[in-house]
Amino acid sequence: MGENISEKIFDYLIGEKVKYADMRLLKSYELRAGLRSYSSDISENFSNQVVIRVLYDKGWGIASADISEDIFEKQMRNVAEKALQQARVSSSVSTRQKEIELAETKVIVERFCHPLKKDLRNISTSEILDLLKKLNDTAKENLKNNFAWTETVIDYSIKRSVFSNTEGTNIVEIVPNIDLTLYIVAKKFGYEVASNIVGGTGGFEILQNINLENLVHMVSERVKHMLHAQNAPLEVKTKKVPVIFDPCSAGAFIHECVGHQAEADVFLESGTIFSKKIGSQVADEEVIVVDDPLFQEGYGSYKYDDEGVSAKKTKIIENGRLNSLLHTRWTAKELGHEPTGNAHGIFHVSRSLMSNLYVEPVDWLLEEMIEEINLGVYALGLQRGVAESFSGRFEIIPETAFLIKKRKILTPIKGIRIRGYMLKALESIDAIGKDFKLTPSLEKGYCISNGAPHIRVQNLSIL
Repeated sequence: MGENISEKIFDYLIGEKVKYADMRLLKSYELRAGLRSYSSDISENFSNQVVIRVLYDKGWGIASADISEDIFEKQMRNVAEKALQQARVSSSVSTRQKEIELAETKVIVERFCHPLKKDLRNISTSEILDLLKKLNDTAKENLKNNFAWTETVIDYSIKRSVFSNTEGTNIVEIVPNIDLTLYIVAKKFGYEVASNIVGGTGGFEILQNINLENLVHMVSERVKHMLHAQNAPLEVKTKKVPVIFDPCSAGAFIHECVGHQAEADVFLESGTIFSKKIGSQVADEEVIVVDDPLFQEGYGSYKYDDEGVSAKKTKIIENGRLNSLLHTRWTAKELGHEPTGNAHGIFHVSRSLMSNLYVEPVDWLLEEMIEEINLGVYALGLQRGVAESFSGRFEIIPETAFLIKKRKILTPIKGIRIRGYMLKALESIDAIGKDFKLTPSLEKGYCISNGAPHIRVQNLSIL
């Protein structure tokens, strides 16, 4: 971004009495390669956009446009005028009782590029498709006559963001992200599907450092179990039982019961289960829940958030005590806290959001967790997770599960929903494993990841 152009834009906006403005030039490259049951496809997309956000009294105005280098300055001025117009309209109809204030933050001038060893643009299409075909062939070999088909997709992106604001910050950050999603469909009397996703911040080297053959074996074994799964017996549906969540479903549990509940904008606007709980004990002392955008190669990693605030590791729950929320500059100002670097939002007002959210491992073995259960459930993978802040209730639908009876894992069970109340469930975590896995995900269009070891939670309902 030409400094002279950005200075002219900010001088114009300041002259129009705006309280604050920021500008982002975003260049993106995206590649998707997929091998499906009867098709193979690859697509590329390029974009070059400018986004300007303006704060005027009690309202925000945001405007964006695709840009061309030859008429760059003219487009920038046009976008700035539109953003100012939107801000004035927004302020005039705002229901807020007072002007919007932002917490102070350090002025930063830096250029940062996340490590990238193997740009996927430099990998041949044939090499990418050979990898996808190899995964398909491995699944076919594992399942033999039960094999139906696979669907494997690689998504890769590089985003170059140039962020500046009226306070003097100017940040260039280049973030590469890659992920591989694998679906395996098996058949017997009907069809079952199991899946997994891996990835991180970086290039093709991220996938090369993962044992993808083991990943296929794991997903194949899971879908095999699903072919033989039975309905859950009434004995686990008529009482509350302990549930062991594997790292994937445990990550979803923490995502719903901690991550969303710690979003400070939701906390302020409509309330969450953590209302009036800051500083209070909400879980056992062994429970530590962290949001860390600086996690090495994490799928949700970044150095600066979408408001130009330095990212940092935030312990939301420390030794069982609710220690912090996840903040934007606005929420930090409202609550008298420090910004945590969790603002996400480029084409809209920034909202609080997780980055790499996880539970720190402790020292339990899975076998030790099982040995203490007379009747319970072992949940693996994830179909869906949901939480309701107003009722305090959550629900996790695992991809598959096993019945635990008399300290042994028995038959696979299907079609279950695990339900409970979030605060009570957090209080009921009584075992945390020593293993650990981060699972990539998307939340509101942004890259995040959820991580955990195996976790045991007492007194949950099975539906």
